[in-house]
Amino acid sequence: MLSEDVIKFQLEHIYRSIDLTREGRHTIKKWAITAWLAVLVAIFSGKLSAELAHQLPILVICVGIFWFYEGVSAVHTLLYEHRARLLEELLLDRENNDYEPKSLLVISGNKYVPLEEKLSLFFAGCFRLETVYLFYFALIVVGIVSILLSKTT
Repeated sequence: MLSEDVIKFQLEHIYRSIDLTREGRHTIKKWAITAWLAVLVAIFSGKLSAELAHQLPILVICVGIFWFYEGVSAVHTLLYEHRARLLEELLLDRENNDYEPKSLLVISGNKYVPLEEKLSLFFAGCFRLETVYLFYFALIVVGIVSILLSKTT
């Protein structure tokens, strides 16, 4: 059985890791807004004088790259949260747990997560986490509407 001190140490490490991945995701969003604005400025200033059929995919690809990158980062957050939940349950109910201690001792712990589950978490991170998909969907919609409105005037 694991000692409470080891579990508490791991929980502190995981909580710090969750905070760091969330901060990293905020940074990704800031860079996404910067790149999105740069594309819109290039389009509106005439520096990107491609046809509308080329401007829209450029905008979508620009936002899509950051969307993908944040989805990957969201996987790490979800894995850390899952691991924290396991450790919290182990700490609260040490008598009635069925967790393998070996998988809880490894700090990264991700090697015990099968690839199928990581892919499932990736799609959940990209398309089911509201803080991810709504943000990037809004960037794409606002960008497309802005470009279309600028073409009609």
